[in-house]
Amino acid sequence: MLFSLVTEKGSFYRDFLDDDTAFCIGCQFQPCLFLIPLRAAQQNHCGDATMATPGSRPLEQLSFDWVSGRKGKNDEKKGKDPKPWKSQGPSTKIRKVGRISFDERFQSALLESSDIVRKELEQTKLELAHWDKFFASIVHACKSSLIDDGDEAHFGQRFTLRRTFGKMGREGIVDYLRRQYRNHKLDTAFSSTAAKSDSLADFRYPAEWYPVARSMQRKIHLHVGPTNSGKTYHALQRLEKAKSGFYGGPLRLLAHEIYSRLNKKGISCALITGDEVRVPDSGPVKVYSNTVEMVPIGQEVEVGVIDEIQMIADPHRGWAWTRAVLGCQAQELHLCGEERAVPLIQRLVSLMGDTLEIHNYKRLNPLKTMASSLKGDIRRLEKGDCIVAFSRVGIHSLKQEIEKATGRRAAIVYGSLPAEIRAQQADLFNDPNNDYDFLVASDAIGMGLNLAAQSSGSANGNEKENVGLVTCLDEADLPYIRAAMMAEAEPLDAAGILPLDSVIDNYSNMFPPDTPFGYIYQRLERVSRTDPPFFMCKIQDTEATFGLLDNIQGLNVIDKMVFMSAPLRATDPVMARVIKAFAECVGQQKSGRLLDIPELDLEILDRPVSGDDKEYLRSLEALHRSLILYLWLGYRFGGVFTDRTLATHAKEMAEVKMDRTLTEFSANSKLRKQALRKKRIKGAKDKFLASPEPTDAMGTIPDIPELETTLPDEDEIEFENPNSALATLPLLVLGIYYHTHKLWQLDEPVLIPISIPNATTPSIVD
Repeated sequence: MLFSLVTEKGSFYRDFLDDDTAFCIGCQFQPCLFLIPLRAAQQNHCGDATMATPGSRPLEQLSFDWVSGRKGKNDEKKGKDPKPWKSQGPSTKIRKVGRISFDERFQSALLESSDIVRKELEQTKLELAHWDKFFASIVHACKSSLIDDGDEAHFGQRFTLRRTFGKMGREGIVDYLRRQYRNHKLDTAFSSTAAKSDSLADFRYPAEWYPVARSMQRKIHLHVGPTNSGKTYHALQRLEKAKSGFYGGPLRLLAHEIYSRLNKKGISCALITGDEVRVPDSGPVKVYSNTVEMVPIGQEVEVGVIDEIQMIADPHRGWAWTRAVLGCQAQELHLCGEERAVPLIQRLVSLMGDTLEIHNYKRLNPLKTMASSLKGDIRRLEKGDCIVAFSRVGIHSLKQEIEKATGRRAAIVYGSLPAEIRAQQADLFNDPNNDYDFLVASDAIGMGLNLAAQSSGSANGNEKENVGLVTCLDEADLPYIRAAMMAEAEPLDAAGILPLDSVIDNYSNMFPPDTPFGYIYQRLERVSRTDPPFFMCKIQDTEATFGLLDNIQGLNVIDKMVFMSAPLRATDPVMARVIKAFAECVGQQKSGRLLDIPELDLEILDRPVSGDDKEYLRSLEALHRSLILYLWLGYRFGGVFTDRTLATHAKEMAEVKMDRTLTEFSANSKLRKQALRKKRIKGAKDKFLASPEPTDAMGTIPDIPELETTLPDEDEIEFENPNSALATLPLLVLGIYYHTHKLWQLDEPVLIPISIPNATTPSIVD
């Protein structure tokens, strides 16, 4: 069964949420946060956060203020119908209260931030003539609504402000106002030279950026269909037969999978991702497996495969797919993805002058909506169910609730977990021979993982009925799931692009040397001209990234462009400190040795694994991201970040710690004990198998069956000799041992290390 939890308007808000960022109701609001009401103690975990609880004042007295951009209570009195997606259950009421509390605190923080910035400007005697007009535009943006006035620029500014406050609090708004006012003043100062510089921002014909590819007559095969329908498989079959080629995928995990698969088949394949390069020693490289950003567009090949082509419309990463499609020099190019990409690819092919052949695939297993929900009872979950949530906090909360209620383990997958850990958790869920009966995940399961059950856009592995089933926790949400399952995805209409590095460099040269790079790039974005079917991608967390880079002395434009392309999360305070330290290593020629960067929390690798400390796992995730960034920069600034081998080892240690944290700890005490016993069994088994093989009296090695990984209860263990010394031990020493020079094997052999007095060898213990 496939089990999905969907909350109000979930499909709309999902595009705006970061998988690794989840805000509680009391401190920051995000739609689709709590899928089930939590206890009051859990809701008030925020410390100094001021939360309006359902009982603090009547709901009918609450009204959204001018900052929220939403309608208040008077709208209903005017006869306006409530929104059709509004559920009237207790969860919705809690979300309403949380949203109002957030709006009130956001309004207060914005006004306080305005006073702080204004006082700073007065103290430094800087020009204040434009401040009132500037802040009035900010207030107008906060009042705007995309539905009401259709102003995307104002709505985007409002969304950025609220998101910044949600992640960074009042200090985030203060920094935002400082940067935006600086940009406002620079716009006024550079108005006379705007026409000359802005002429470089003409990006209407990106297909002409790649003249070599345009000189080729390429054959493009478009493989479209649902997940697990075989489209990528058929494209890879063609790649395996090619004399040269490449694979470009959205994830490092997928690139690793193709790299391993091809090399096992005897095809010389190199792996090139942003943070890792592996080239086989034997013979010339035949195929390259890459993340899509690393596709070698300057090399002519026979066959190219680009996976998940629908991501060409992604607002942040879509440029990489567009670059690969427009620029790769593949005689035969295979694009794999969803059917909604067909109209856009057809239009791009006509612009490029290539030929197109479309291959359609159908889902092997049907996917249906169940007739009823779980009626709010998590205990009704069945083995093999996948529970989908859309926030990190919600996922961990659901995992705890499920394990407490069912007494069975739940694997966990979300976007901020490393790809390696996600794959390990997926393997635990897929293995029918362990006690991981459930998977709690975000929509990150929809890409790069092979699961017995996947999100509603993926095939499901119900072997008995050969059909996938979708339902929800509460009955009130079921109509929305049915509507979503019946809806057709809208076709893609535009492909993302980013300007070439040379264009950014030339554009920056039009401004004085001390002009902040953040202003230059944002102005380039603002004045750029694009024609359908293209749009300018937005670099993620641009405000925070530019705020960090512009304060680092010694970085030139090229250096800043490299950092902009890096896998950054500058809104994370921990990552912000690490990014700043790395940038200082480049700009100020500091030591880039791993142990010379104190901002890297390497000490956490020496701490014992903890499943009770919520910050422990988050710290490991932050360290892993920092090490990934170190490795990524190590291939761009090889003379600065020289400890790639040590960084790789530390990254692997962090992955082991995260895996143990997720597998050895549970909210259910019985499951914790079972996990600990399995850990002891595995450790002793590995030690036993690594020891010299035993022999009998004749010097021959007996057949020793494989050790089981399950530990029988003490009252279930039976001995052939009740008077044996082993029968008096509280735990078995060895499930396989010798007795009077013959092998004595228990029905369920186990291996537990304990000390045996006066025993020099475990070969004969009785």
